[in-house]
Amino acid sequence: MISYLQEHLSENVTIQDLADHFYLNPDYLARLFKSHMHVSLGHYAVLQKISAAEGLLREGKTVTEVQEALGFSSYAYFFKAFQRSTGISPSQYRNKYQHSARLKQ
Repeated sequence: MISYLQEHLSENVTIQDLADHFYLNPDYLARLFKSHMHVSLGHYAVLQKISAAEGLLREGKTVTEVQEALGFSSYAYFFKAFQRSTGISPSQYRNKYQHSARLKQ
């Protein structure tokens, strides 16, 4: 399931999508995932997307490019999820790493 989620990070994979793919009941799949990963499937997916977003922002991608590449439904949702996870806005994160890269040169 983890590999499947990683491969489909840019898509909005639902519990039903995963359940269909792995031939499991959606409720059972959700409980199974949470018991093994200690986090809900939805929260795990968002954390993985935020981790990928950090990498893309460090590469110099714009916030809008990252939001679209990772399949976030809106800029506002991406902004809130990123800020909740990292403590800073996506723009601040990007600027921080661009500034660090310039200092290393």
